[in-house]
Amino acid sequence: MTTYGSRTIIPGDLLIALPTQISDPFHRAVVLLCMHDDTDGSLGLVVNRPTQLSLNRLLDRPVEGHVIYEGGPVERDCLTYLHRCEDRIQQSQPVMGDVCFCGDVHDVIQTVTDDLVTSSEIRFFAGYSGWEPGQLEKELEDDCWLITHGNSDMIFKQDPSTLWSRILRKMGGEYAILANFPADPSLN
Repeated sequence: MTTYGSRTIIPGDLLIALPTQISDPFHRAVVLLCMHDDTDGSLGLVVNRPTQLSLNRLLDRPVEGHVIYEGGPVERDCLTYLHRCEDRIQQSQPVMGDVCFCGDVHDVIQTVTDDLVTSSEIRFFAGYSGWEPGQLEKELEDDCWLITHGNSDMIFKQDPSTLWSRILRKMGGEYAILANFPADPSLN
């Protein structure tokens, strides 16, 4: 665990891109930090970017309601997932509350193809966001990100298209004002 200001950076934190980050891959991104330590660095998933891809193409069988999200710019051909099914998916890594990261892929395929899980319980991601040891801390010191703690409703229940601004409003004060920042400040 790493201390940022007076706060410790931990899995379950949300990294909120400042509105000044106007280029991809992190324009208005909300990244859930899944892993973080001083030795291996950090891994997170952008939770507010659904793609046009569906799980049907990957599994080569009809599976309804499972959109694939853009997890980040690293290894975009790698599929990862967040879920609230620790009882059904073995080898899951807890992130926060009832949210877990990855787990046994055979359990996931079985659970999804048997229609035992909905998109409010599991979310799939192509790629991830990664930082070398110390890199995320440096980005936080350089004010590239705002940081707050997340919860499972933010990940699984809220509309991803409004998640960035909702979180900023919830943070209140000067952050709430940022929620109204134009998507392209040059047009202001």
